[in-house]
Amino acid sequence: QHDTSDYYLKIGDRKIKVICSGLYFRYSKMRYVKFYPRFNRFLMKCFFHEALIYFGYCAGICIIDNTHLAVLYGTGERAVFHPEMIAFAKKYGFTWKAHRIKQPNRKAGKERNFLTLETNFFPGRRFKSIDDLNAQVKEWSLERFADRPLSKSALIPKELFELEKAYLVKLPEFIDEPFQYHERIIDKYGYIAFNGNYYWIPEGIKGRVKFVEYENKITMYRKHKKLVEYVKPVWDVKNAQIVPDEMKSITRQPNNRKKKYNEEEKKLRNLGDTVSSYLDFILTPECMIKQKPRFIRELYRLSKKMTKELFLKCISRALKK
Repeated sequence: QHDTSDYYLKIGDRKIKVICSGLYFRYSKMRYVKFYPRFNRFLMKCFFHEALIYFGYCAGICIIDNTHLAVLYGTGERAVFHPEMIAFAKKYGFTWKAHRIKQPNRKAGKERNFLTLETNFFPGRRFKSIDDLNAQVKEWSLERFADRPLSKSALIPKELFELEKAYLVKLPEFIDEPFQYHERIIDKYGYIAFNGNYYWIPEGIKGRVKFVEYENKITMYRKHKKLVEYVKPVWDVKNAQIVPDEMKSITRQPNNRKKKYNEEEKKLRNLGDTVSSYLDFILTPECMIKQKPRFIRELYRLSKKMTKELFLKCISRALKK
């Protein structure tokens, strides 16, 4: 059985929405749980691959809700699944089955899985990052909870899973990791833009470049020749310039990369409390200025064209208005 559920968790110093994806063996009660900041069809395939490769076995039928990530149209017995997802499941040896609307008891084990998370895993825990959250939930679900006797039957999930293997489908020796193809145009400075970040392409390569995206890395090719491979940055890293380790000293910037304003802001704040108060106002959500980084850079350029006394007088007047 597979299902997802949304949670708002405090991770680090802020509260963010995460999607919990859970795979559950109904008989043995073994489970594999992972959290994502977003969840789509590609990540669903990556999750299934990771979970099933860990167990080495799968059931012949996977019960899911009527999610559009797997269902093309229809519900329940009339559900028609995406050809892409049918082909994906075939590699592992299982088929999809959607439960009937308004009959959640068909996947009651998954709902109980989420309740167990909420009552046994979340209380008293702190998470530094999503990676830390996933490390903790993996250790909890596959080691601690799997070794603990069940409340009613007093049976241990790990031991039950060993008995269940005889009735499951053993996975093939090798199954390739889920991936998807992309194509981008290289800018005049030798970078491509992907998922909000900028990746450097080896010199001499122009025009278009194709690359393969995996869950944790991307590999770039040109005419069937591997150019470079990068580890994907953390999900909330954006506007980053990503280059090989030996190219850290490169000075050329991507063509459309958003320019930072940290240095300009620091120099403006050194001009006094009045300017600092004005900048604090500019950076608040109540301020209607849309392109705040550009505004701060232009404000710094204005300060270089005026005397300090005149600039502070103008800022003081703007702050009052």
